Amino acid sequence: MPIALAELLALVPDLSRPGAYEFTVTGSTVSATLEGDDEPILTADLDDKAHTFRFTEQKSSTRPSAYRGPTRTPVFEAGGIYNAAKRGGLIGHKPSKRQVQQALTELFTRNEWTRVR
Repeated sequence: MPIALAELLALVPDLSRPGAYEFTVTGSTVSATLEGDDEPILTADLDDKAHTFRFTEQKSSTRPSAYRGPTRTPVFEAGGIYNAAKRGGLIGHKPSKRQVQQALTELFTRNEWTRVR
């Protein structure tokens, strides 16, 4: 039997990873934001009666990473793709939407909630 919505939502903040991403709960909606970003990249809407959840992608994943800020002007960094630290994955690594979505999916399905598309 699925756990109650209030109990499930109480477990969500524990999934947050400092320095990577954070989950916040508003009503029956869970939002995920990456560190240093104000806009959610993903939301999950939960239906208490049906014990189901649905994901909604908030931010376009097709936006080029070189374009940052409200003016959408290109930002270039010294070394570009040849920067050794970046090649090694030491700087600028953020979790993917897929990783964030997977963390929520595992929590919800472990507690017998079903995903609807």
